[in-house]
This record gives sequence, C-alpha cells and structure tokens, in this order.
Amino acid sequence: MISVNKIPKYRFNEFLDEWVGVRISEVVTFSKGKGISKSDILKNGKIKCIRYGELYTIYDQIINIVESSTDINSELVYSKGNEVLIPSSGETAIDIATASCINLEGIALGGDLNILTSKQNGNFLAYLISGKSKLNIARKAQGISVIHLYSKHIGEVNINLPSLPEQQKIADFLSTVDKKIQSLKRKKELLESYKKGVMQKIFPAKGRQEPEIRFKKDDGSDYKEWEESTLGMISNNVMYGIGSSATKFDGVNKYIRITDIDEATNTFKPSPLTSPSGEIEPKYYLKKGDIVFARTGASVGKTYLYNQSDGKLVFAGFLIKIAVNNAHDSRFVFYQTQTYHYKKWVVVYSVRSGQPGINAEEYKKFKIKLPSKEEQTKIANFLTAIDDKINVVNTQIEKMEEWKKGLLQQMFV
Repeated sequence: MISVNKIPKYRFNEFLDEWVGVRISEVVTFSKGKGISKSDILKNGKIKCIRYGELYTIYDQIINIVESSTDINSELVYSKGNEVLIPSSGETAIDIATASCINLEGIALGGDLNILTSKQNGNFLAYLISGKSKLNIARKAQGISVIHLYSKHIGEVNINLPSLPEQQKIADFLSTVDKKIQSLKRKKELLESYKKGVMQKIFPAKGRQEPEIRFKKDDGSDYKEWEESTLGMISNNVMYGIGSSATKFDGVNKYIRITDIDEATNTFKPSPLTSPSGEIEPKYYLKKGDIVFARTGASVGKTYLYNQSDGKLVFAGFLIKIAVNNAHDSRFVFYQTQTYHYKKWVVVYSVRSGQPGINAEEYKKFKIKLPSKEEQTKIANFLTAIDDKINVVNTQIEKMEEWKKGLLQQMFV
C-alpha cells in the first residue's frame, strides 16, 4: 500500500486520517458467476438470482431486494453477502463500468459477472467504483461490438480508501440518498399508473362510442354525445418539416427532431440543444395548437404538443406537423395519441417492407372520437394536472440524481 496525502472535498468532521492509495487487486479477490440465461428466469422461481444486464438496468449501488428468480438445476455460484458485482460484458464501456454490492446470502450470481470479495465495506466500494473510479474502469474495457471487462484489468485500477468506519459512514449516507430517489421514483410510477388507468376510462374503449366516465357541465347537466372524425378533418395544416442538418445552437432557433422528443413524457428534451442550418422559412416554426408526429423509424407515431415555454422551435423533416383548428382543444387531441387505440393503429399502419413509417395522408385518416370542445377542455385540464404532478416529481428525481452524482465525486478521493 502507498500512502497518499489526499482527503475528499466533502468529509464527516470526526475523520482526520489520510486515505490510502491501493490497486483494487490488493484488497479484493476475483471470481466469476455461473451461467443463468434469460430463458432461465421464472416469475415464481424458488432461487433468487442476478444476471449481469440487470446491474445497469435495474439495480443501483446497493442490492437489498432481488427482482429475478429461477429454478435452474445446474450448479450455481451463490452470494455470501458484501460481494461487489461488476458486469463483464455489455454494449458500451461506460455502461458496464458500474458496480453493485449484494448484501444478501444465497443469491445465485449469473455468468458474465465479475465478483469482487473483500474485507473492505462492499457498499463503499460499489459507490466508489460507480462514481470516482468509473472512467478509469471504463478505460480498461476491451472490444468493439461487444465490450468486455476482465478481472485482471479491473485489478490494475488505483483507488483510495479511508478507514472502515469512514467507509461505513459514507456508504450509509449515500444509501439514504438512494432511498429518497427510489421513494420519488415509486411516487412517479404510481402517478403514471393512475394516469394510465384513468385514460382507459375517459376515452372510449374499442367498440364504444363514448367513454366509461363522462364529465358534466358546470350546472350538472350532460354534454352532447361524442362524434367521430379524423385528424385531417380537425386540422388546418398538415405538412412535413424542414430538411436541414443540425448545427450548434444559435441562441434563438431550437431544432426539434424525433430524437429530441422524450420517449416517456413526449416533451422536448434535446441532448444537445441544436439549431437547423441555413435559412428558415416562417412555416417551419411551431405555433400554439401544433402537434408533430414522427413519421419513420422505430419511434414512428411518437408525438409532441408544442409548448410555448420551449421557445422558437423549428421541426425537422422526419416529423409531420398537424395544426389542430380552433374548434378543438389541441391538448385533448394530443392525449388521444397516448391511448391504446392510437398506439395499436400506429402498429398496423406503420408496417412497411423496410423501415416502419406513416406518411401525412395516412395520419390524416386516423379516426378520433370527439366530445364538445368544452368537455375536451375539461378532460385536457384534468390530465394536464396529473402530468404537472408527474413533472414535479420527475424534476425532483433529476435534481436528486444530479446531487448524488456530485457526491460520488466530492466524497471520494
């Protein structure tokens, strides 16, 4: 071990000793998991298990509850508790440069898992490897189409360790942060589940002209019956976007492409923010009431309702704009594109011999059931209120995760 004169930026006051620099191989022993394929996973299996891909799709740095199970009969490798797990293969180096500590005994550990056993605090090591040492671990990955991370290369990485009591204190603190994040995520999931359930009842189900739940007028009387129309009949303008390449953001004109529409929320979330190249004709700027539809590729059918708070947005060529006329509430129409009825229609209409796609004329034919505009607005207001709550929680999650990311850098050397 080599002593280093380093201390973290953020530290608990009771600890004063210097951290010690070591190679990972000096403080851990390596072993491998044993093959558990995806087909071996059973809903009600008797043996709890962890597969390598779950480390970067399901689990955080500490594993106290195991999701998967199996009944596989072959000889398996089981956890004893405090082992650190690192994937040994994956799609990208940065994805597999992540670690989780399993704090449970008797969990079957699948193949393609590097298992690190140590007398150090496993939770602390998992946070350290997933944070401060992440890039150093990623640089050790090998391969092109499939990335591999071998134990001998992980062992070469230098890390800095405090005393065991300080390791425990740091791990406990970060675990508390994780629990808060998980609590917020569960709250978001419940809100999303509630919205999904409500939408099934406030929009007509297959074979029904009207929904299960109806809104009433302010005086308690009923609105008129719903009528059937098409997107084309309730729109003033249907057109394709501008055929420009994306360039560095010019500070004013924002470019919205298929990839800039968030899959989960259907909101504008560019990464990075760009502008279209060349001259921009006024017709390509989105306005209030405009909905854009993805017309090709794996995301065909994805939609975005223009929000004025997003600024000056120019829509790209692989998007189709439908301008909902003033006789209808564009938010109500947009929410119809989140229903099961719409998504099923997209699957049927997007079938092509090559890449999936739906053109403007086909979108115009989509059948939509409509109440009066007043009832449309009540439904839209109701669903918007739910979305607002979801967005508030999502913002809290993003802030907490960003804070945690900073802690993973500042609390370690």
